[in-house]
Amino acid sequence: MKAVRTGLIAAVLVAMMGAFISGCGAVKKELTVGSDIKKEDITELYYTDSATTNPPRFQRYHFNTEDGKYLFTHEKREGENVFISEDSITVTGTLELTEGQWEEFLNLVNGGTVTKRGENIATGANKALFLYWAGDKGEYQEFRFNPSEQQSAFEAFCLELKELQMAQKQ
Repeated sequence: MKAVRTGLIAAVLVAMMGAFISGCGAVKKELTVGSDIKKEDITELYYTDSATTNPPRFQRYHFNTEDGKYLFTHEKREGENVFISEDSITVTGTLELTEGQWEEFLNLVNGGTVTKRGENIATGANKALFLYWAGDKGEYQEFRFNPSEQQSAFEAFCLELKELQMAQKQ
């Protein structure tokens, strides 16, 4: 009887340790900007809106830090064929952002989530967002706004920056 009880206690302890160890090794499925990823660690975001329709549509916004500067770059591609390439760039430009503009960008992505990067093969309309930060190990980069309404505010902010850059260019 004592041997059975000792064996039962040992089995329960082993099961508890197994549950504890597997819980400790659990891998997060997503990271959140503002808690898992510090806003001040963000170094880059790509936002691409494209469609392989006729005529095709391609617009990319890129936020990044370089040599202590905050930058916003936009690129538009247009063409007659369904498939367009870098040769199809019709509008492009870069704007150096103020600290206030960079902070606004960070506030817009705050609360968003980043998941493992997956296949992005799509037909029709496609929006792809990728976020990079200091300490990024290259596993998690696919970004989603949270709440999703933030995406509309982000797109409006990008249009404002694009117009500001185009006005400075003239």
